Amino acid sequence: RLKDDAVTGAKIVAGTIATTDLAYTPVQSLTFRYEFDSQGGAVGAVTLTDTSGAAQQLPAGALVTSAVIKSSGALASSGSATLALGITGTATAFKGATAFDNAAYAGSNAVTAGSTPVYVSSATNVIGTIATATLEGGILDLVVSFIIA
Repeated sequence: RLKDDAVTGAKIVAGTIATTDLAYTPVQSLTFRYEFDSQGGAVGAVTLTDTSGAAQQLPAGALVTSAVIKSSGALASSGSATLALGITGTATAFKGATAFDNAAYAGSNAVTAGSTPVYVSSATNVIGTIATATLEGGILDLVVSFIIA
């Protein structure tokens, strides 16, 4: 019987092991994207998508352990636009309103966003909130790591 219950490399590769079979909950991650060309830059909240532009949410029970900002195309604005990153209901869960040209958004280096764990009890959108002025360009990814609690 123990042989049947053992977690083996072959079972993992075959995909026959569920996370409930493990003694720990593995860290998962999702990448959420803001892309001006497809989502625009109007003042207000914008729902971030996966990297191909499809809808994506944090799953129910996700306990976010980290969020990392990666910019692959600098944000642009002719005004003094700010961007906050969060979830529906808590627009600043990951990053408070920060100037579009701040180092957190301006470079291609990954920057940790927020240090307080965030828990979502139901599937939840990740959002960017544009304020003060419109954004006029840019691509930004937010890599969110979490466990299911």
